[in-house]
This record gives sequence, structure tokens and C-alpha cells, in this order.
Amino acid sequence: DPCVCMTCVGALAQFIVGRAGQAGEWSDDAVTLAGRIEHAPSLAHAQIYRAELCQIRGEVEPALALADSVLAIGTEKGLSHYVAWAKMSRGWALTRQGAVEQGIGETEEGLAALRRTGVRYHLPHRLGMRAQAYAAVGRRRVAIDAVDEALAAVGETGERWYEAELLRIKAGLLAQAPAADRGEVESQLHQAIDVAALQGARLWECPLWKRSPWPRRQPGHPGRTDASASGWTRSARKCSPRSTVSAGTDRRRGSRRSRGRRSGTPRRRRSVGISCWAGPGARWPGT
Repeated sequence: DPCVCMTCVGALAQFIVGRAGQAGEWSDDAVTLAGRIEHAPSLAHAQIYRAELCQIRGEVEPALALADSVLAIGTEKGLSHYVAWAKMSRGWALTRQGAVEQGIGETEEGLAALRRTGVRYHLPHRLGMRAQAYAAVGRRRVAIDAVDEALAAVGETGERWYEAELLRIKAGLLAQAPAADRGEVESQLHQAIDVAALQGARLWECPLWKRSPWPRRQPGHPGRTDASASGWTRSARKCSPRSTVSAGTDRRRGSRRSRGRRSGTPRRRRSVGISCWAGPGARWPGT
């Protein structure tokens, strides 16, 4: 159903820009609408999107339950790509629960099935889940190869919403090496921050600022011009733990407002109920 699909995409978009409350509401609406029209493919679509959001947040049990439901619908109705997506989601969840062999097996089975369908929708995210599954069981080298494939898929498909998180995952894997190259790790983190900032993806950007060592350094650090470093400083201030994301305000509009504000005049904010620090792991209201 077009309305279900639009609402699912809207939920993901709201989540990525840092509006977790709205994302939860949109996702609930998608599942409710799909159930109301009693259209199995639409219900599978809404539930796999919900599972995707749960997976990004690290919520294992809800992601597994939703994947099970999608797997059942897909198997009954012959929806091969939904079956593949569900198996990959199940594989990610099972590895997190300690069922390593079963989880890796289902992940690979789902990916093989997905390749047979030729469906590349959300492929970078699916491959990223595979990388995380291998990372969770300590197979770092395989996980790095998996995330490299996911990043290659970003360029091939043009689907970039998960790119910053893939770069962060790779940085984390590189940092786990016995003789980790700090410069390479930081380069991946810088690139992830730049991508997230360019996209306005506060879900990825703000947690990356917390993890990166650069915000604590002075402008002019190696590899950055003073101008670019000061730009990073401005972005870091926007990710202050005390700040709250304002709905409908882009960076340039916010900057002009700040420059034009008289000294001592309080700025009116429209809070959406979530600190911009709330990245993966933050909970939706009411869940």
C-alpha cells in the first residue's frame, strides 16, 4: 500500500534526523494501517521497517519478534525478499543472544536468498547488519570485509542514509586490532561525522562527536584547516547535551537566527522531546 510505504519511510527519516518520538508514532501508524487494510505484503513491509529501527537501536528481542512475524508472512505468501530480509534480521538478533552458529547461518542464508532475488533495496543496511553479526562473535576480519562490501553498495546503489554508521562500525573494528592505526581509525570517524553533518543525520552525528577525540582539540589540528576545524566546533556546540533538536530548523536558518539575536534575548525553542545526544540505544516514548 503506498500510504504504508510512505509512512514507513517517514518513520525512518524522522528517526535519522533525531526525532525519535515522531519516528515511533509514524512506525505505529504504518503497522496499524497495514493491519486495518488486511494486506499481507503491506504488513510485512511495515513490520520489517519497524524491525530495522529496533535493530539500529540495538533492541534485540523486539527486532527478533518482528522478524519472526515477517518470516511467517513471507513464507505463507511467497514473498521471497521479505523472507530474506527477515532471516538476516533474525541472524543479527540471534548472534546478540549468543546463538552464534544459528545466527551466522541465518544471516548468510538470508543474504544468499536476497542476492537471488536481485532486490538491492536497503542493501547497505542489510550488509551492515551482517558486519555487526560477525563483529558480535569476534570475527573481526570477516566483519571488516563485510562492512567494506556494504560501503561499496552505498556507492553502487546511491543509498546513503546508513553510510555514516557503516563508517563508524568500520572505525570500531579497526580500533580493535592488536596494533590499531590511530590515524586510520580517526580518519574513518572524521569521514563519518562529515557525512552525517552533510545529511543532517543527528542520529549518527551527535554520538560520533561524543566518541571522536577531535572535538576536545583546538582548531588547526593536523589534516584540518582552521576554517574546517571551526566549522566542526560549531557542529559540536549544536550537539551539546543541553541542547534539544528543534523541529523544522535547518543549520543555516539556525545560524542566521543566532547571529541576528540580541545579546541576552532568550531564544524560543520548539522541543521535539529528544536530546540530540540520543542516538542508537535511546528509547522511544511509550516503548
